[in-house]
Amino acid sequence: MSLESPDGDQGFPGHLRVKVVYALHDDNALTIDYYAESDRATVINLTNHAYFNLSGSGDIDEHEFFINADSYTESDVNKIPTGTILSLDNTTLDLREPANIAAVLRECSGELALTRGFDHNYILNHNCASLRVPAATASSATTGIVMELFTTEPAVQFYTSLGLDGKYNSFCFEAQHFPDSPNHADFPSTTLRAGDIYRQNTVLRFNVI
Repeated sequence: MSLESPDGDQGFPGHLRVKVVYALHDDNALTIDYYAESDRATVINLTNHAYFNLSGSGDIDEHEFFINADSYTESDVNKIPTGTILSLDNTTLDLREPANIAAVLRECSGELALTRGFDHNYILNHNCASLRVPAATASSATTGIVMELFTTEPAVQFYTSLGLDGKYNSFCFEAQHFPDSPNHADFPSTTLRAGDIYRQNTVLRFNVI
């Protein structure tokens, strides 16, 4: 897929050319390769917002989730990052061990109260960037399907659909840079300079156990 965004489109500087290549592989992997270039300095932070339910239907109560992250970006009441990075220690967000989240989704207390579920930017541990270590995994006890996410990006937004139709029936793993990065000097830069090439790679690999 490709897109050309002219200079000034939606307020962004530069004539931006974007290409995304989706490919299926024999090892049950779906790769998503992103490319972009601009004739002026601009900001860019692309991701994939596919919804998954590894049970095939119903809610995600039978799912377990793992995210390879020790910290996350704090957000304000408008869900905009404050610039503060917080530890996942002793929070409902900590998924460093595979966990079923059905109970915490029903309560939606603590860090989940404002977002009515998971809608948080996890800062991935550095070993993920090699694409050899999963950044996140999800599995269904109903079907035995396991999905592993690998990415070159520094973060992943974990989203549990905010209870669409009153149910938590799907989830998203959005590999990306930190939200609102241009407004926080300590966040990894999302600036694409003229003449440079933006590239990122995301892999979704599926297995059955």
